[in-house]
Amino acid sequence: MPITERQREHLKRARANIKHAGRKKAGHTLSAEKAREILVNSVTSRMKELLEAKYALALGHKKLTTTKLGREIVYTVSPDGTSIEYLFNQAIGKPQESVKHTGEIRTLIVDI
Repeated sequence: MPITERQREHLKRARANIKHAGRKKAGHTLSAEKAREILVNSVTSRMKELLEAKYALALGHKKLTTTKLGREIVYTVSPDGTSIEYLFNQAIGKPQESVKHTGEIRTLIVDI
């Protein structure tokens, strides 16, 4: 059975109203969403640079520092375990952690 023009208009209005349905978002929520959008865009635009920095932390790197007297010192920075773990978790997923309970379980039933 085909839809009439009146039914079609009714459906169009109903769909338009769905977009505005529900509780309105608070101002601080809208601000947080906007801030998150700005952060995501910023990180995404520099993704390659940030990933290279994470690799440098994970693998260890040399750091050049200049003293107040103008002397240059090169430090070797050890690999960062947290960065290695982060890269592994991103690549192959976070491993499952199991919890072993060794105590006794008691049940208390109270009659009211």
